[in-house]
Amino acid sequence: WRNTMIHLKRKIKRFLLNLFYRKLWARIASILFAIITIPVVFLGISLINASQKAVRNSVLNNHRQIVIRAAQEIGLFMRKPQDVLNTTAAMLGVVYPAPWKQETILVELVLNQSIFMRVSSADLSGQEIASSELGRGFNWNYPKEALEGMGSGKTYLSGVKFLDNHTPFVTVAVPIKKLGKIIGALITDVNLRGMWDIVDNIRIGKTGRAFLVSSDGTIIAHQDKKKVLRNENLKEKKEVKAVLAGRTEAIESRGELEGKWVSSYAPISGLGWGIILMQSQDEAYLFSKIMQMQSWIIIILSELMAIPVSIFVARVLTQPIKNLVSKIKSIADGDWEQKIQVKRRDDIGELSKSFN
Repeated sequence: WRNTMIHLKRKIKRFLLNLFYRKLWARIASILFAIITIPVVFLGISLINASQKAVRNSVLNNHRQIVIRAAQEIGLFMRKPQDVLNTTAAMLGVVYPAPWKQETILVELVLNQSIFMRVSSADLSGQEIASSELGRGFNWNYPKEALEGMGSGKTYLSGVKFLDNHTPFVTVAVPIKKLGKIIGALITDVNLRGMWDIVDNIRIGKTGRAFLVSSDGTIIAHQDKKKVLRNENLKEKKEVKAVLAGRTEAIESRGELEGKWVSSYAPISGLGWGIILMQSQDEAYLFSKIMQMQSWIIIILSELMAIPVSIFVARVLTQPIKNLVSKIKSIADGDWEQKIQVKRRDDIGELSKSFN
C-alpha cells in the first residue's frame, strides 16, 4: 500500500510537471489564476481585519455605554432617598423639638415612600426623639458611627446589610439643622430591593451579567443571590480594582477558569461603589465570527470560480496556436495541400501568412 501511494504521488507529480512545462495554456492559466487570486485574497483579508476591528470597537463601546447608564441609574436611585431625607430633616428643624409633630412627619414619610423601612430622629448624643414605628419605644438600633460625622454636617452611608428575609438595606443619616446649627440627625434604613432589580435587568445575550460592588469590593447586587448573601469579596479581581480606582473602561479579559470575557465597568458617583458588566467573547463577537466565516466562503468560492475561468481564457488564447501546430504537423506528414486560413491580424496571423 505504501509503495502504491508513493508510485501514485510520483505519477501525479510527473503529470503536473509535464502539463505545466509542455502545455502553454497551463502556464497561461496559472498566471491568470495568480493575477486573480492574489488581489482577491489580499483584499479579502484586509476587509476581514477591518470589519473585525470595527465590530470589536462597536461591542466595547456598547458595553461601556451600558455600564455608564447603569451607574447613573443606580446613582439616581441612591440619591433620591438622600434628597428626600434632607427635605424631611429641614421640616423637622422647623418643628423641633416637638416629638409628636416629628412622628407625624416620619410616619407620613414611611407611608408615602416605601423605600424607607423605618425612620427616626435623634439628638447628637444618640437619644432617640421620634420614630415612624409608633409604640415601639425608643430603642437605639442604628450603628453608632451614624452620628460621628453629624457635627460636621456629613451624610452617613453604611455598608449593605440584610434582614432575616434576606432583604438588602443600608442605613443613611443626615443632619437636622435649626437656625443653621446642627441639633440632631435623621436616620433611616433604605430598602435596596429596587437596586437589585436594576442590576438584574442588565442583560446582554445569554452570558451577559452585571454585578455591583461596594467600596471594599464586597458584592452588593448580583444575579446569583448566593454570592451576595455570602458577602463574597472580589477586591482582587482586575475589573473590581479598576472600577474602585474610579476608572470607566471596556476591555477584553481572560480568567484561568472563567474563559475569555468582554468586561466593562463604571464607578457610582458619590458612593464609592462600582458596576461591572461581563459577557463571554464567544457571544459578544458572534456576529463578527459569522461575518468572517461568510467572507472566507466568498473568497474560497471566488478562487474556485477563478480556476475554470483561467483555464477557459487560457485555452481561448492558445487555440490559434494549437490550430497552427496542427496544420504544421499535417504538412510535416506530407500533406502539402494544407493551407492555413488567416483570419487574425495579430502576431499569430502574421506567422500564418509567412508559413503559407
